[in-house]
Amino acid sequence: MKRLNEMKLTSVVMIALLVSACSSQEKTYTVPELLKDPVLMEKIKKWCDESPGERMAIPNCGNIIEAKRQQFIKNMHDEVGKPMTYPKPITKWN
Repeated sequence: MKRLNEMKLTSVVMIALLVSACSSQEKTYTVPELLKDPVLMEKIKKWCDESPGERMAIPNCGNIIEAKRQQFIKNMHDEVGKPMTYPKPITKWN
């Protein structure tokens, strides 16, 4: 009986620890939120780049990668059809 009470107490303590650990997590930003706020995106990107192996599984780091990918694709689409600019030729030689 004493052993059963100890197990119950242990399980209650473990559940309380798990719940408290999960509730203190940082807000997870969506890709559209990150695209709207470049300062926040850069701040989170720097944090993720400090330890990419450990932090790659964190949702914000994954969302940063997707936001950067979407930003790159948008920039590429914006450049399509624009005329290329070339430097002006040198007309005088000294």
